[in-house]
Amino acid sequence: MLGVIIGLSGTGSAATAVALTELAADIGFDPDLGVWVLTAYALTLAVTTALYGRAVDRTGVRRALGVGVSLLCVGAVLAVLAPSFGLLVAARLLQGCGAGAAPVVTLAALRAIYPGAALPRALATWAASGVVFTAAGPVLGGLATQLLGWQAAVLVPTLSALALTTIWRALPTGGAGGRLDYLGAVWVVSAAAGLVLLVQSAHLGPVVAALGLALLGGAVPLIVRQVRRRPDGFVPRVAIQEPVVLRNSIAGSVIHGSWYGLIVAIPTFLAARGWDPIPIGLAMLPGALLGAFCGRIVAYAIERLGGTRSMAASALLCGIGLALAALGCATGTVALLVVAMSLVYLAMTLGQPALGASVVAVVPASATGIAVGLSTLLFLNGGGIGSAIAGLAPTLTQGGALAVLSGLGLLSASFLAWSAAVDARRTVRRGWPLTPKQRPTSK
Repeated sequence: MLGVIIGLSGTGSAATAVALTELAADIGFDPDLGVWVLTAYALTLAVTTALYGRAVDRTGVRRALGVGVSLLCVGAVLAVLAPSFGLLVAARLLQGCGAGAAPVVTLAALRAIYPGAALPRALATWAASGVVFTAAGPVLGGLATQLLGWQAAVLVPTLSALALTTIWRALPTGGAGGRLDYLGAVWVVSAAAGLVLLVQSAHLGPVVAALGLALLGGAVPLIVRQVRRRPDGFVPRVAIQEPVVLRNSIAGSVIHGSWYGLIVAIPTFLAARGWDPIPIGLAMLPGALLGAFCGRIVAYAIERLGGTRSMAASALLCGIGLALAALGCATGTVALLVVAMSLVYLAMTLGQPALGASVVAVVPASATGIAVGLSTLLFLNGGGIGSAIAGLAPTLTQGGALAVLSGLGLLSASFLAWSAAVDARRTVRRGWPLTPKQRPTSK
């Protein structure tokens, strides 16, 4: 059910994207402005991950996830009722604020409910469920739009409220409590907003790029200062002093960027060949189903290899899959695109829980939430980079843009493999190996 919640949060963009044409015609705005309907959701989803990460540490899983799902549902209802474009975008911003809880709080719940050796298998099931529901987004959105109208497509993510009710009593309630470092929270949110705007500026223009750069450049020094003044504040020093957290998050963003670039490129390519939205969504489903059925393999890989090596394998799958996709676009072979999508979905099923495993392995339990929130923020921003590169298709051709993403995937795989070797030497000296199978049994 936790995987279903994170998957449904992903449909907030995928399902709505299918309904954009009808939505624009009904409310009465230029279809070219539709990018703001999608970007508003993605912006606040990414920005609020760090806030929810700290909220988990302070208030516990149940309250943080309950607030997030509630905001998501309220935002969706307001979006359906919005009489104008401006109010629609505002409602989507609120909806994204709620969706930001899903990737962070569900992962924190897994660590609390399934400690020790049970965690890798739980992570694999969580990721597989999420991938299936995210992949079903275009199909759900297409069916909802054709049968019930665009309003139904916007409301698809609210199904996460039903999933939450089934597990509400099982969610942990405890948190560390204490006063929130509000100043640190402001600086982190400002830096996160700047980073997201900077990444999205490829679609939104130079003014957005300048604003993003100003926010990011101004907030980062203030975060560093606040961490020095309050080592236990909004961003605890222990959460960022481990190189694994930032390094794996940045390298792992290539995995999310590969997936996002492919879900932009393949529908565009197939639509140009006359395919309708529902057949396009169905063509992308085999990969999601493969990811779901490989959950046990994913759990075994994380348990045996550890988080960083598993991420390296995920990035390698992305590089191979995108190379096949580039070949498929160049030759017009749809079968290669289906195989490529399957490999990249499998990579996402492995990469996202592997990132979580690599972070929780080195960060104390008291700072897990914020560490996961920061890593998720960086991981999600890879999607903007991937879609921006996929958007270079008019200049590089569709195959050329995918080839660039393939190269980034292979480069990330090499870097992560090297990092795993460095970590192994460093952690053995510290007496605490990162690979779960190498850890000593507690006395």
